[in-house]
Amino acid sequence: MKPTSLTAGRVLQELKKCGITHIVALPDGECRHLYKTIAQGQDFILVPVCREGEAIAIALGLWLGGKTPLVLHQNTGLFESGDSVRGIALEVHLPLLMMIDYRGWQRNAPLTDSAAF
Repeated sequence: MKPTSLTAGRVLQELKKCGITHIVALPDGECRHLYKTIAQGQDFILVPVCREGEAIAIALGLWLGGKTPLVLHQNTGLFESGDSVRGIALEVHLPLLMMIDYRGWQRNAPLTDSAAF
């Protein structure tokens, strides 16, 4: 069996199979390839946010409107959105898919960003 590479396009194909309709995201360096692919495509509606904490509330509104959102943030953004995750997503049992990228991680390179330690 030949190994397959993980690309932004392949990730988005799988998200489409899961029924994702909207991707709520704050662009960052680690997910730039995924964000760019989302923005160029037509399979998802990209909903950019100013802060990660507001992404959860926007996702709730989309879900209440019958859509299936995905929230995409950095690990540091997950910390920033912790109150929204607790107060909105957990309290109302929002079936929310989140993808968290790892700020500061680089393949085959030492960690230099304090957020990656």
